Amino acid sequence: MPNIPEPIRLIGNPEENFYILGKKHQSAFFALSKKLNGDQSVKEQILEFANRLRKTEQVTLPDNSWGQWIKAYCDGLEVSSTRYLKFLEQIEDHALKGSLPGCTSVFHWDPETQLPQHLRLLDWPLAHTTEDMQELILLKLPNNTSLFFVCLPGLVFLPLTAMSSNGMTIALHAKYRALKPDDSRPISEAVIEGLLHSKNLIELRRNLKTFKSQRLWGLHCLDASGNVLVMDIGGPQVDVFTADLKETPLMVFNNIPLAQNKERDPAEPSSFAQFCQERRQWCFERLKSDSKDHPLLRLTRAHKLQHSKAPAVTSSTLQALCLTPSTRSFEMIAGLPPMWNQGSLIRWQNIFQTEMRTHDLIPQNYPAEEKKLWKMFHCYSLAQKHMDLGELTAAFHYIQMGLGQAHGEAFKLGSWVWAFWQWKYLSNKRDRLMLYHQSQRLLNQESSHYKAFILFLRFLLELDLDLVATVTPLDLPENLRRWSEELLMKPTSTKAQLINKIEARLDLQDLLLPWTNEGSLS
Repeated sequence: MPNIPEPIRLIGNPEENFYILGKKHQSAFFALSKKLNGDQSVKEQILEFANRLRKTEQVTLPDNSWGQWIKAYCDGLEVSSTRYLKFLEQIEDHALKGSLPGCTSVFHWDPETQLPQHLRLLDWPLAHTTEDMQELILLKLPNNTSLFFVCLPGLVFLPLTAMSSNGMTIALHAKYRALKPDDSRPISEAVIEGLLHSKNLIELRRNLKTFKSQRLWGLHCLDASGNVLVMDIGGPQVDVFTADLKETPLMVFNNIPLAQNKERDPAEPSSFAQFCQERRQWCFERLKSDSKDHPLLRLTRAHKLQHSKAPAVTSSTLQALCLTPSTRSFEMIAGLPPMWNQGSLIRWQNIFQTEMRTHDLIPQNYPAEEKKLWKMFHCYSLAQKHMDLGELTAAFHYIQMGLGQAHGEAFKLGSWVWAFWQWKYLSNKRDRLMLYHQSQRLLNQESSHYKAFILFLRFLLELDLDLVATVTPLDLPENLRRWSEELLMKPTSTKAQLINKIEARLDLQDLLLPWTNEGSLS
């Protein structure tokens, strides 16, 4: 039986509903907060208690629906509004660090139904989730615009995907541009207040044009007529793109900023722009095919990993959704990450009128070969999740499980990441010498895409073990060469600390290096 989340229906007094929802979310919130901050020391607990006694945690919330709902929700959580807003700020601030922000929005004019569709794939660091990967919240307000949110459990006030009863959709896309203006506001305020007080995209654009968020966020919106609005908001500059699906029936957006002249965030991996471009091209190729399948299924069919090709679904894809604003309908792929088609499409029709009381379960073709591929990438997904959580034994177990089922490019991907993880966490000299010999075998079989990473690993091992240098910075690609040259110039006392900041990620198929704003080592 597929994993089908039961929608949470908030009908009637919103403050009372959010208070009760806060009670329901207490365990999820504290679990997320612990994962984000780790265990507090006794000193930190005493200081926090003293601050609560002095009421220094109190903040002035804006006198709008968002502010009232947050206050009620925090009362239910039994935490201060300041603590919860700080939590949201941490989520926004750390949304991209060491993880793959692989959100994709596809705006598609369906030639069969002659209706616009907003397809949404959400990649998110698995370390910030619980067992359930999505939560559906229907907020039906008396004498006001009703809202539908798709959230992560415990993060109701980070509505990553939303739709209003006025027939508008919004999908949030975090981007590698850190801003933090002094008067910034949580992005959830922009989404909720924007949808509540906008009857169309023109009003939404006007209401949000001066909004300053805590980092650069993309708001990707569609209305019932097929009008598209994409806004990068962060303030004071707002970048905007508009289009009509009846004229351009297919558009794909992800995490590349609309304006390329903004300062690059030091956390951005060097290959990230190429990753986004390839993923976008992959979506175009799938959706322009002659297949009669639902477009969401075309994006989420299991696929063999191709060399230097970024597919729509990665091992970190937690949600695969389709919103049809003209009929107020919602569809989703049911299952566990990675969110390939796993045999079922779930559909809710006319969600605001039916209050999502019933749904349709639509069986889909799920060939045996795709089941095998999904199982292999599911192991990779769990490996990255446990590595993000610092659960090394489980991470090593699952990557070995994945390698046992992998072949071709998928095996090569797992092999070099597995090698880097061993280098980072097996400190015994004998283990590292064995890894050095293993890296030579990997080097003989790796494709050119992964060869640079193995050469880089050999460079680090030779430096670490005082071996004869067979790899120099000149043998490496530009980004790895610059990093290696900087490393050689550092004092010996700081080298170990620096090289252990390197991260190899399965989902991004890349290495993350610790850069500073100047493009050198941190």
